[in-house]
Amino acid sequence: MNPTTLDTRPDSDTTDIRGTIRIFSPEGRIGRVRYIAYNVVMGLLSMLAIALLSAAGTVLPQSVLSPIAGIVMLIVYGAMFVVGFFFIIQRIHDFDASGWWALLTLFPLVNMFFAFVLLVVPGTRGQNRFGPRPPRNSAVVIIIALLAPLYIAGLITAFSVPVFEHFQFFKTKPARPLPVQMSPANKQQFM
Repeated sequence: MNPTTLDTRPDSDTTDIRGTIRIFSPEGRIGRVRYIAYNVVMGLLSMLAIALLSAAGTVLPQSVLSPIAGIVMLIVYGAMFVVGFFFIIQRIHDFDASGWWALLTLFPLVNMFFAFVLLVVPGTRGQNRFGPRPPRNSAVVIIIALLAPLYIAGLITAFSVPVFEHFQFFKTKPARPLPVQMSPANKQQFM
């Protein structure tokens, strides 16, 4: 059974039944803005986990930290994969398609096209076979979704700056070679 809330607008005579958000379930629907915001939050949480493990690396010896870090990251990324898959299924439900289409995200190249589809296809107006419309987006959800371009630009910068520095290292050459001191015996050998 899908719990719903009754949303009445003061400027309209119609009542609009809205569903509730279920983060840890594949049932229900979420809209585009909430989908973007939730993915930004998941990305920030993964960065926080990496930062905490890096900070722990300054305190703990490598022999202790490596197995702990591996287990923690496996749990964090495993949970994020499952919850992210739930978000994809709910987003697909919003435009009245079967959640099985989410399996397309497991195929390279197809997943990039499918991610674009999830971002641009609008949800069904009113109730569909997967439940009532998702609730309205709060101001916090909208602000987080608007920060998504900054988040993506930060990721691109984080990956491209080290590559650019590496490229610049090989591009520059020293002005002249360092002088080599030769013993008198070595000088005779090269003359």
